[in-house]
Amino acid sequence: MKWFIIDYEISIFGKDTETVKATDKETAKSIALLEIAKRHGVKEHEIEIFSCKVIQS
Repeated sequence: MKWFIIDYEISIFGKDTETVKATDKETAKSIALLEIAKRHGVKEHEIEIFSCKVIQS
């Protein structure tokens, strides 16, 4: 498993960062979308992920 840092934007809330542990980039994006949507009370399609980088193996 690797740690990923996800940079995202929600039009109402602005830009922010989420850190997740996942096996690959696509899984990391999916996990982040679910967590962000739940935390902010928005739908997944309202979240724009513009960066996903591995920060640790």
